[in-house]
Formats: sequence, structure tokens, C-alpha cells
Amino acid sequence: MIEQRTMTESWWKRGYGWELLAAFVTGVVLMQFIHLDSRGFTGDRVGLPGFDAWYHVKMAELLPEIGFVREFPWLRHVYFREEGRDFVSHHAGFHVFLAPFVAISKALTGDPAAGGRWAISLSFGVSLLLMQLLLMIGRVPWRWVFLLVFLLFPSDFFLRHSYVRAISPSLVLMLALLVFLFLRRPLWAGVTIALYNLLYLGAVMFSPVIVVVFVAASLVGPKEDRRVEWKMALATLTGWVAGVLLYPYREGMLEFLRLQVFGSGLTPDIAVGREWNSYGNVWEFAVESCGPLLAVWAAAVTLRLRFGPRLSARDTTLLVLQFGYLVLTLKAQRFIEYWPPMCLLSAAYLSAPVLVRLSAWMSEAAARRGPAVRGAMLAAGVLGFAGLSIVAAWRGRATLAQNPVLRDWAVWCAAGGLFLLGALCVGGGGAAGGRKGWGVPLLGAGFCAGCAGIATFVFGVDVTATGKLVSPLLAGGVVMAAFLLSCVLRRRHGAEAEVVADVVAPTFARRAGRTIFALSVLTLTISLTAGRLAHAHRVSDCRYDVPAVRHVMNALKEASQPGDVVFTDDWDIFPAYFYFNSHNHYIVGLDPKFTQWRDPELWARYVKISRGETRDPDVTVAVRNESGAYVNKDIHVRLEDIRDLFGCRFVVTDRDHQGLSRLLSERPDLAELIYPSTDYKQAKDAPYLLFRMLDGEPETSSPTAPASGAQVVSKKGGRTRLRVVEAP
Repeated sequence: MIEQRTMTESWWKRGYGWELLAAFVTGVVLMQFIHLDSRGFTGDRVGLPGFDAWYHVKMAELLPEIGFVREFPWLRHVYFREEGRDFVSHHAGFHVFLAPFVAISKALTGDPAAGGRWAISLSFGVSLLLMQLLLMIGRVPWRWVFLLVFLLFPSDFFLRHSYVRAISPSLVLMLALLVFLFLRRPLWAGVTIALYNLLYLGAVMFSPVIVVVFVAASLVGPKEDRRVEWKMALATLTGWVAGVLLYPYREGMLEFLRLQVFGSGLTPDIAVGREWNSYGNVWEFAVESCGPLLAVWAAAVTLRLRFGPRLSARDTTLLVLQFGYLVLTLKAQRFIEYWPPMCLLSAAYLSAPVLVRLSAWMSEAAARRGPAVRGAMLAAGVLGFAGLSIVAAWRGRATLAQNPVLRDWAVWCAAGGLFLLGALCVGGGGAAGGRKGWGVPLLGAGFCAGCAGIATFVFGVDVTATGKLVSPLLAGGVVMAAFLLSCVLRRRHGAEAEVVADVVAPTFARRAGRTIFALSVLTLTISLTAGRLAHAHRVSDCRYDVPAVRHVMNALKEASQPGDVVFTDDWDIFPAYFYFNSHNHYIVGLDPKFTQWRDPELWARYVKISRGETRDPDVTVAVRNESGAYVNKDIHVRLEDIRDLFGCRFVVTDRDHQGLSRLLSERPDLAELIYPSTDYKQAKDAPYLLFRMLDGEPETSSPTAPASGAQVVSKKGGRTRLRVVEAP
């Protein structure tokens, strides 16, 4: 009876808006916490997590000035297409999305990077909101349990989503597409796919797979759920085509994707970014990192197989997507950004019918046993769980000062109060007015006030280490406001509350017990997941010494002319240098494959020189001959190649590449140190060194010939540069 009513009534209910708002705020607070520097840095000293984030923020900052560029002059030896110098960006829409955040941040704080962090925090909050919305659409009971499981996601998931990249916005549109598919809204699904393709080029592959899986699942589901989704297929195909045709770089789209996904990503033949590597230890990944999530999913599968019913189109879609993303995650670590949400949603949908029946059985059993037994069972459960929470907190008290998640309990109390706001609105109005109607919120407010008072006046906790909420009293006030607000909001549900109170509303004791129980569960879950969140918080710190990078780039701009080419000691440093200095041009960056596939000889020279290995100058390189077959070729690498073949006037090195800086310091005829001083022995341990290349005799020909063609031409002062020309 209860199951039938639950599955046939409208999925949207009063109070869901507050629940979605709570989920959104929880996601934003969580990501803002991860973005805060664990070392205590503030302002523009915080920087950005990862490598590519600097490039994306800079492109968003330059977008109003340069638009969608057709060539990318800042990288002289990077090729995005098989021929020519045409630029292909697979984040064009993402840069448009970032641009207003970056502009506002720059105007308000002078730091464009902060705008990038704001955009990602907002996207992460929306993605959590959409996950909660999907649980509502699937009529999943006990949704707060799955939200708590979300906090137990692998730390790599939170770390990946902290990057200022298209990861979080991509997940937002992926979840939005599932929402419109499940609600069977073809028009909105088509619009979502078009926007997804415009945001991020990877959507060209992701979105069709999701739609095909859903359409196929609709054909093979249970009889009552089986249908031919031809409108959905037509609308989404139209949206996909529109997104492709409107994409600013559609001409080079297929070439770029083929190289990015298969050449650099899934089947690399050179060293690429760590994100494309697989998880080496599958046991550690499955048990230590993803153990709670996989356990929940396995339990859901077992319950569904045991108790039924058959899988619906939604269930099948999420099940197939979770398997697909799991396989991709095992192949490349970067897909950890998509698999956990799909796994959690799959577990929720698989277990929903069983949980509905379980809830009905528990209610009937409690009704048969009488109020006294129900009260005793509830009290035992609440007190037992609260006791476990207190024991867990007491045992971990020694780590409170070191663990930023537990240390900043004030933030999590505020988020917890907002999380419970929707339930409190309904629970507080469950009785027909009077003292009982106000009881739960007042009890919760008093409980929070008591905790805040004890923390402040007994233990003397005045200020949290990172100052997110300045004191326990303020944190307690925030949560008290959430509880008391529910007292006001409950009046808006007065008539409905009276009906509910007479039929299914819990008693005051049960409401109070459930509230305390939920707070205890939230506290214990945060304690358990503290290590994961703390790891993501710590690892997301900026990898660079931001003031040092800014200073060396300022020195470079002062010493150089616009467009002078700079030799960098690693390919992944380009985004940070580009962010602080778009005055100069660089040689390689973004992805090593973009250089190696067109000019393997030049790439081999770069690797040899950047590692400081020119004392052993000979290297064998696999190059393509005229017929396209690969043959081995011996080349001789010299330090002079920096000037003569790469056409660089300056070299920047860091502490990790002292081999190169030492070689340059030993060649006063070739290079001179100009920053931070002219004495190499004194400056060798500085974060960054800047060398100026001296003019030399030009060569008459180039020992390397990239596939697109290249020639060396003489420039001013006898210095030579490599000029790339089109192949005949």
C-alpha cells in the first residue's frame, strides 16, 4: 500500500526546494574549504591547484580582448592539427563561463585567480544539487544517507573537482542531461547537449553515449516502462549537431580529439600527465580509496537481486554508466571525476524499491509493538549512536589541532544545520501547533547554543585556525538561526501539517530523536571522512611559489621585447608562466604530444636539453619517412640548439632542473645569468633563474625537419630562429 502510493504520486514534494538549497550550500562550502590554502596563505598568494588552471584563467581574462584566436602565438612549437598552425581549443565554452567570474574577481580583489575558484565552487554546489534532484526524481528514500556517502567519496574525486578546469561544469551538464532524460523532456535534453558540446569538446563523445544507453534501456525495460524514445533521440541528435556546428573550432575538432584522447590519453607512447596513468594498485584503489562507495553499491545490487523488481530504464542507464566509467577510471585516473557520482546514483536507484518496502515494514512493526517499545528502541538507538560519536570524537581529540576538517568544525556545523533545515520545517510543523510544534527546532537551537557555549567558555576555543567562522559562538549562532527559521517556515505549512500530524507525522519524541540522530550521523561521517577531505585540502595547495614566479616573470618582461621566445625547463610550467607573463612566447606546453607527434626530433632535443643531458649528446629518434613509416634516426644534441633551433632569447630554470642551469652557467660564451643576480654560485639555489642567450654565428640549415616543414632563417644580430612553414 505504502509502496504503491510512493511510486505513483508526483515526485516533487513541498520542502524539496530547501533540501536542494541545503545540498547546494553544502557543495559550495565543501569546495571553498578545499580551495583554502592549508599553509595559511591568503589573497593572491593562494594561487590555483594543479597546472592547467593558470592557462584557463588567463584565457578567460584575455577573452574580451582576443576573442577566439585562430593561432596561438604563445606556443611556438605546439601543433594542434596535422598540418598548419591553426589553434584548436577544447575548452572554448568553459573560458566563456569563467570570464565573468574572472572579471568580477579582478575588479574586486585584483586577483583573477580567485574568480576561477569561485566558478568551480559554484559548479560543485550545483552538481551536488543535481545529484540530490536525481535522487528525488527516483523517489529514493533516506536521501540523507546517500549524501553522507557522498562525503566518503575518494579524495581524488574532490581533488580533481578542485581544479579550475571543465571538470565540475562538465559533471553539472552530464547530470542535467540525466535529469531531462529521466523526466523525458526531449527539448531540454537537446539544449543541454548543445551547451555541453559548446562547453567542453569531450562532450562530443560523452553525451551521445549517455543518450544511446538511455534509449536502449527504454526498449528493453519492464513492459510498463518500455517505450520507443524517438522524440528523445531526435531532439538530442539535433542538439548534438547544433553544438558541433556552433563550436568555434569545429574544423579541427576530429583531429584534435583523435590526438588528445588516443594519442596522448588512452594510448600514449611518451610520458604524459599523471592523470592519464592507471591506478597501479587496484586493491588499494578498491578497498582503501573507494571501499565505502563500492560497499554501498554492492549492497544495493545484492538487495535488488534478492527482492526485485526488474530494472527500469533509469536503473539500467545508471548501472551501465557506472560500469563504463569504472572501466575508464581503472584505465586512466582522470575519470575518477565522473565515476563516483554515477556509482552512488546507481546504488540509490537500485536500492530505492527495497528501501521503500523496508520503511513500510519498520513503520508497521513499530505500530504493532506499541509506543513504549518504540520509544525504548528509539532512545537506545539514538543514545547508542550519539555515544559512538562522542567516543569517536574523544579518541580523535589529539588530531583536532592538526586535522583541518575536524579543526574547522564550525563550518561543518553550519552546513549540517542547513542540511537539516528542510526536514526540520516539516518535522517542526508536524504537530498541530502549540508547544510540540515548536519543540524540535527549539531543542535543536538550545543544543547548538549549549555546544557553542561549552566550547567557548569551558574549553576556551575562541578562533578557528583558518578563520572561516571566527568563533564557535558565531558558528552556533548560524546553526541556531537555521533551527529557529524552521519554526517560522513551519507556519507556511500549517493546514497540511495538521493533516500530516493526524496520519503519519511522528511524535515529538520521535522528531527530536531523529534530529539528534541525524546530527550524530553527520558528525560521525565527517569524522570518518576527515582524512580524505584533509588530504584533498592539502594536496590542492598551489604547487608553485607564487611570489617567486611573479618576480621572475616581471624580470623577464623588463629584459625582453614583446614576442621574445623563452626556453622553459618543463612543458607543464607553461600555464603558470603564461598567466603571469603573456608578453613573451614559449616553446612547448599544454600537452607534450602536441609537439612530439609533428616534430619528434625537436621534442627529443627538448627532453635532452631540459634534463641537462647534453654531455651525452647523441640520441636515436623514431621519425616518419616520406611513406609514413617510422624509422630510427640518430641526432646530435647541443646546448646551442636553445638559440639556433628553438629560437629562444631567454631560459628560465627552477630548482628541479639545476642540471640545465649548471650547464648554462658553464658557457659564458652562450648564456649569461641576469636574475636573481649575475653570480651563479650565489643564486643557484634560488627558486627560479633567468638566463639571456648571447648571439652566435648562424647555421645554414636545420638538422631537424618537422612534418609540416621547417627552415632556419637569420635574424638580427646573427641569431637564428626556427620558422615553421607549410609543407608543400
